[in-house]
Amino acid sequence: MEQNNTILDGCIAERLTELFLQLDPSKMGSEFAVALAAGDTEKLIRITADYFRSRPERQYCRTILKSRSCSRETADRAADGAVTVINIPWQFPSGEIDWFFNPTRKTESVDYEWQWQLNRMSFWMDMCAAYLETGDRKYAAAFHAQVRRWIETAGFAPDDGSWNAAGSVWRTIEAGLRMMYSWPLAFETFRKSAEFEAETLCLMLHSLYRHGLHLQAHHRKNSNWLLMEMSGLYTFGVLFPEFRCSEDMRLYAADVFSHAIMEQILPDGMHSELSPDYHSIMCACSLVFLNIAGDENVTAELPGDFIRKLELAFASILNMATPALTSPRTNDCGTMFIAGKMREAYRYFPHRHDFLWAASGRTEGTEPHSEPTSSRFLDWAGFVVMRS
Repeated sequence: MEQNNTILDGCIAERLTELFLQLDPSKMGSEFAVALAAGDTEKLIRITADYFRSRPERQYCRTILKSRSCSRETADRAADGAVTVINIPWQFPSGEIDWFFNPTRKTESVDYEWQWQLNRMSFWMDMCAAYLETGDRKYAAAFHAQVRRWIETAGFAPDDGSWNAAGSVWRTIEAGLRMMYSWPLAFETFRKSAEFEAETLCLMLHSLYRHGLHLQAHHRKNSNWLLMEMSGLYTFGVLFPEFRCSEDMRLYAADVFSHAIMEQILPDGMHSELSPDYHSIMCACSLVFLNIAGDENVTAELPGDFIRKLELAFASILNMATPALTSPRTNDCGTMFIAGKMREAYRYFPHRHDFLWAASGRTEGTEPHSEPTSSRFLDWAGFVVMRS
């Protein structure tokens, strides 16, 4: 059952007050405007929760689930406080996730990435898929407990420049990835469940807003981090138009991201950091923009060169592909199969039958050819791909 807290501590009251002032009464309705004028916090919590529980479904969240393979085992373990991050498993003794914990601190080789990547909450997506498939309320209850603890312990992003320091939960790459995937999906999935209490729902909305402020103020000037940061900001701006700042954040993110894409994609299609992994990140972030803009009918806001550049970027994945249809392991990269990316690319570039050929494992489409040889020279990236 939902619980209404009649006594709010100062920190929670401060966050809720900021949230209600940042929501647009013209979108939230007249009852919200009256309660806001009266300063009736309890009523505002109820009205806001009711509004977001009943608003139309956001299609992009379904798109997220379709684009990834979710694991019931991962969902069950995460609901019990057991997670695996960068291939290191950990069972939180009480089942309650401590977002500041890092098991590698107990070893000779501390890896700060464990705690940073824990805060990407990728396992929430598995919990969402399991909840939608089974309706089992344990996933909703686990999500509520985990997001509530994060909100209560993470506080606000520091303003002293330490947000990307070791041990921080506000590193901007994680903030961007949370906003791109796990947070909007979890909010959309669990917003109607009784386990997701009204007050916590409102506090999560406030934290989403604070993520937006953080990403807009402290994003990188370049690199693949910038792409993830702006994708997260754009996702918030489009999916939560009820905030006064949403349009500004959406347009800001689209402008910064588009300029970054023009600079980071070389004329031969490769990403400027010359890592297939970072190249894949760039393509994934671009697809976030395309998918959300398409689902929410704001595609016209994206510049025309955006699509042309993206086709070139996907073509370079195919140009570099090994006989096993993987990307070569250059720079910071592991083995990556290209079929999934080419399948997504074919959705937007159906005239590229060579994309379909790669996506289908050579069973459909048309094999790519180039005269007089199938070899490729990516002169800007400096790669030569030799094929007999």
